[in-house]
Amino acid sequence: MTKEFDSIRSRFHQLAGNNRVSVLVTASFNLTIEFRGLRDVPDGQLRVPANGINELQHKLLSQALSGMSGVGGYPDDVLLNIVEEIATENDVLESVVASLADAIGKFENPK
Repeated sequence: MTKEFDSIRSRFHQLAGNNRVSVLVTASFNLTIEFRGLRDVPDGQLRVPANGINELQHKLLSQALSGMSGVGGYPDDVLLNIVEEIATENDVLESVVASLADAIGKFENPK
């Protein structure tokens, strides 16, 4: 586990279940914006972060769909460990932490 991700993990666990689904969808959306930033990366360096973001979006959206249907899905701890591992291996941890932090911030204290 990385120190950067500890706060994300703690904040995510404090959310209500329906807000967790919203955070997963919002974080996945936020990663589309991060993906746009890869346009400036030379082609040879693009594959790893692009594949990582794609895999992360798949995991986040799959978990959100499971949460909405009530069928399947990972326990939260397992999901967050997978997300952190994929982000670290694909050198996009900073982007993932920022995407999740932004998403969590929108649903931590609903008005």
